[in-house]
Amino acid sequence: LKDPVLTALCGVSVIPKAKMLSLFVVLGVVSVYNRLLDSDIPRHKLFYIFGTFYFFLFTTIAFMLMDDTIGLKNEQADPSRILGWISYCSIESFGSVMVSLFWSFANSNFSLETAKASYGVMVATAQIGSIIGPTVVNQYAATMGV
Repeated sequence: LKDPVLTALCGVSVIPKAKMLSLFVVLGVVSVYNRLLDSDIPRHKLFYIFGTFYFFLFTTIAFMLMDDTIGLKNEQADPSRILGWISYCSIESFGSVMVSLFWSFANSNFSLETAKASYGVMVATAQIGSIIGPTVVNQYAATMGV
């Protein structure tokens, strides 16, 4: 999703630059995450804080992508369209931070025996969700006008 959105908004030529920029953005987000992890904030609250932040960030990006001027309906690719850069770096940082934060949260809340019994089920459920989710979206996207 990140590459097609960036390509549609900014053009294919900016992908290498976006990868370099995302490296620095992810480094910054991970350093904030590590500082907060070392603080007195419980891990489950960190999970909620970062999850809420990304929820609002991606919701805002989704609404902005639907805009006629700055969104995907404007088919004029231009490297100065900041929404493409924000979208790309947000997706990159989400993948880096939230996965590790989830497993950090899970490790702090499950004993070794519980982890052995339940981690396989969690991973299997995530895989099933990654198959069913896009299938459902594909089935109903046309009926919703997407």
